[in-house]
Amino acid sequence: MEENKITKRFHANTEDLQGIIDFVHVFLNDCFSKYKSKKQIELAVEEMAVNIMNYAYHEKSGPIEIELWQEDPNHLQIEITDWGDKFDPTMLMPREPTSDKIEEIEEGGLGIYLTNRIMDEVRYERLGMENHLILRKNMAGN
Repeated sequence: MEENKITKRFHANTEDLQGIIDFVHVFLNDCFSKYKSKKQIELAVEEMAVNIMNYAYHEKSGPIEIELWQEDPNHLQIEITDWGDKFDPTMLMPREPTSDKIEEIEEGGLGIYLTNRIMDEVRYERLGMENHLILRKNMAGN
C-alpha cells in the first residue's frame, strides 16, 4: 500500500478552527472510513489546536500546520506544528472530569486528558523555533 500524507497550514485562531476540524474530518473519512473513532480523533485535534492558540500564541494569531499521515491501513499519525512560544501540552497535568454532568465540569486540563485517552501516543518536540505535537493512533479494532 502506498502511504497517504497531506499537509495544510492554517491561522491559529478561532476563525480557522472549523477549517482544521473539517480538514481532519475529510482525511479520516477518505482513509479510515470503516473506523468508529473518527469523531474522537477530531476532538483531540481540536483540543490541541485550542491549546496552541491559547498558550503558544497567547490568543494572538500565528501559523499552525496540520500533517495527516496514513502509514498503512491501520495507523494514523497527526503532526501539529506551530511557531509560537515553547509550549508542551504533554506537561500539563491531565485532569479527570469531576462530574458526569457536562455543565458541572470545570474548565482546564481536560483537553490533554481526552487526547491521552483517545490517542495511543502523544509526544512533543521542540525543534529550533518550532513546536511539534505528534499524535498517533492504531485504528485497528476501532
